[in-house]
Amino acid sequence: MVNKIKTDKYTFSICLDEVIEPCIFEIKASCNITSKKSGITNLNIIISELIEPTINIAEVPDSFLQIDKSKGIALYNNAIDLFNDRYWLKHHLIPAIEDDRVAGEWS
Repeated sequence: MVNKIKTDKYTFSICLDEVIEPCIFEIKASCNITSKKSGITNLNIIISELIEPTINIAEVPDSFLQIDKSKGIALYNNAIDLFNDRYWLKHHLIPAIEDDRVAGEWS
């Protein structure tokens, strides 16, 4: 499953591959201006405001998570709800992404 959420500057793809077990959950961001992309699942703001409260995991070493199906579906649905909050996107996520992009973490 993939759900895309667009803003003026970024397009976010919330992805859940539930065909295999464990599921693979990933959030990707793409800059609409530069076309640069990055996996943002392991950004601190994503971990602290989405992943840890939903599935009680505090560390994400890669840009994706391998988790069981029920946790994957919960995470996917909560991510969609969070990313549809335009205030949260504008005032919390996008500033964190700007810092990440400026630091050269995007390709």
